[in-house]
Amino acid sequence: MLQDAGVDLSHASDDGETPARLAVEEGHVEALRMLLGASADLSHATPTGETLVHLAANKGHAEVLRVLQGAGADLSHAANDGCTPAHVAAAEGHVEALRVLQGAGADLSHASNDGYTPAFFACLSGHEEVLRFLRDAGCGMPPEEGEEQEE
Repeated sequence: MLQDAGVDLSHASDDGETPARLAVEEGHVEALRMLLGASADLSHATPTGETLVHLAANKGHAEVLRVLQGAGADLSHAANDGCTPAHVAAAEGHVEALRVLQGAGADLSHASNDGYTPAFFACLSGHEEVLRFLRDAGCGMPPEEGEEQEE
């Protein structure tokens, strides 16, 4: 309907917000599906390189991640700092989002540019359930204080 009226569904506001970004942030799955059906741009990233997938992982919107995956979004995209959606989900304590990312083949052990893994961020944030999930998924755990980092 809006597209028929000539509305650009991928237009970003002055602060970088797009309709798809707002739908992802709020977890509005049906609105996102409608926008994707109208060819909204999935590749829009912030100046720091974070994508819609990073935002969905940050908010813990597992169903939104599934919709984005089905639409062909890269669920392993690293932002400028090397952090992937898995880093964000781990830092925020979102196990179900990590399950979706794992199911999509995302590397849950990927290290950021500074060498930090999703497990490190989960540990830093005190998310024990995330740490258990990552351990059970075969990810290495951060060393305890005073321990040497394994090579």
